[in-house]
Amino acid sequence: MTHRPTTKHASALLVAGCCLAASATTATAQQEPQHVAAATAASAAEANGFGRRSSAATGTTTAGIPVGGLRNLEIIRRKRVLAKSMAASFAREQNQPQQPQSQAQRQDTGSASALDDYEAFFESNLFDLRHLGEASMTAEPTKESDSTPEPSLEATPAPTPVDCNADPERREELIMELLEGLSDDIDDPSTPAGQAADFIINGDPAMVDPCKDPTAVVNRFALSTLYYSTGGEQWRNNDGWLGEDDACDWFGVVCDGDNIVELNLERNNLVGDLPSEIKALEEMRDLKLFRNSLEGTLFTEIGELSNLRTLDLEQNGFTGQIPSEVLDLEDLQFLRASFNEFDGTIPEDIGQLSNLKELWIAETDVGGTIPASIGDCEQLESILMYETDVEGDLPPELFSSDKLTWVDLSETNVGGELPDTFYEATALQKFVMNSTDIDGTLTEDLGNLVDLEQLWIRKTNLAGPIPESVGDLSKLEILLLDENEMTGTIPSTIGGNENLIFLDISNNKIEGTIPSEIFDISALEIAYIGNNTLTGPIPENYYEPDNLRELWVDGNELSGSVPDVPEGKFEQLEELILNKNLLTGAVPESICNLRDDANGKIISLHSDCAQPPSPPQIECECCTKCTTAAGTEDDP
Repeated sequence: MTHRPTTKHASALLVAGCCLAASATTATAQQEPQHVAAATAASAAEANGFGRRSSAATGTTTAGIPVGGLRNLEIIRRKRVLAKSMAASFAREQNQPQQPQSQAQRQDTGSASALDDYEAFFESNLFDLRHLGEASMTAEPTKESDSTPEPSLEATPAPTPVDCNADPERREELIMELLEGLSDDIDDPSTPAGQAADFIINGDPAMVDPCKDPTAVVNRFALSTLYYSTGGEQWRNNDGWLGEDDACDWFGVVCDGDNIVELNLERNNLVGDLPSEIKALEEMRDLKLFRNSLEGTLFTEIGELSNLRTLDLEQNGFTGQIPSEVLDLEDLQFLRASFNEFDGTIPEDIGQLSNLKELWIAETDVGGTIPASIGDCEQLESILMYETDVEGDLPPELFSSDKLTWVDLSETNVGGELPDTFYEATALQKFVMNSTDIDGTLTEDLGNLVDLEQLWIRKTNLAGPIPESVGDLSKLEILLLDENEMTGTIPSTIGGNENLIFLDISNNKIEGTIPSEIFDISALEIAYIGNNTLTGPIPENYYEPDNLRELWVDGNELSGSVPDVPEGKFEQLEELILNKNLLTGAVPESICNLRDDANGKIISLHSDCAQPPSPPQIECECCTKCTTAAGTEDDP
């Protein structure tokens, strides 16, 4: 079975082989014995037969070519059809025999074998790497003996590539040889790959020469396969695609030299399967396909894109498991697979992705537990797994990265207490754990998270008091601890959260009074304190936050009267919910004047003004809803 090279190997050797066929005879006729020129013709063809050497290989190839010069290309007798085609072409164009001279002829000359002479000449003259756009060769030619003439590189003209487009049959044969290892479907015109191959051979207005620019052939094939597979004609933007311009100028394609390094087709109405043929874009670093309509499974060959840093598949319709071959992408930094139908589990070896910064698999069917090896992803900055089937206790290793800023595991089946390592993740800015089975309490170590901006632990089994140290979180903007089993009092230290915008501690078992320090927070816009067992009066300064829009204190045991509001205060207030308490007296006229049908913005004003009883518990001429302390409603 033919051993296929990588695309890089194939591209370099095709260029070398075509250059060789055009110039070898001129050079040999001037400087080498006749049998060397003949051997060169046959060996030139065989230069297009190649195997694959491990990327770790060092030294020189069997022909004496430095391995680093042409990225480990080896001159091996493979791919006979292409070799014979080049040899026959060379012989026709240069009027030279296709085979080396006989053993007797070689003995008559008294020189080394034709193949040995060829190899020395091949190293010295024909592979001038500067002509191929690579670094120049530094190895000295190997001398068989003092009697072997040393070729002169200066006297040898630079190789000139053959125009393979001059012979359509040969051009097609070379293109098919080049594409053979990239797809199993190039011979099937009903497939995207078959359509792409036909386009490259017969329909491409650029008519790329496979001898002069095999990289361009591969690039255009891979991209055109993607085009046919995902309804390219219906894309929102397909500027340049399948046109005569260089593929690097097609919409969404970014190149570094001749290599495609980024493919950004976000929000572009791609519909269909993502073809495996894009594995040919081996230098690609960023694949961005966010918010399209791609479907099917992700091809396992994704692991061959060894330079990939960004794999963004969010908001598509992919199904099946995320291939384990993704773990081969050692440089991967951003794995975004949320909002798909992926299933399976998080790989136990996820820690192999040591450079991973973003792990986003939210709103998928991925399940299982979070592997402890996630602690080996020391560069992790964000973990988004909300609305998945992930379960089990949070592993302490989840918080190992000192760069971790965002964790969201809402609406999963994770449970247990927050591990001690949670309080050591001092870079955390956003922690979201809504609708989970988390239990235990928040400890005073919460104050260590000095960069925390948002803390969402809602609808869980979290118990115990709000830590006093919450006041040390000076950057905190959102604190949502509602619908838990929390007890104790509201710490007065909460007034130290000067940037707090949204506070929700409703639907718990919190007792005591409402500390006036809450209303010293000038940034406060929303405060939900309802449905606890709070007692005492509404603080007199409750109108102080200039941007306060919603204040809910319903469902407690608050007593006393509703404080008057000075002019110029509560100008942004839209909702004031006071019902289901023990408040008495009357809702002040200063509040009624803030209704949206008066001079203010209040659209919801609730109190216990329902009748019966008569008179009501509290009088209100402007409330939008009246209830009793027991909850009976009377809409005025």
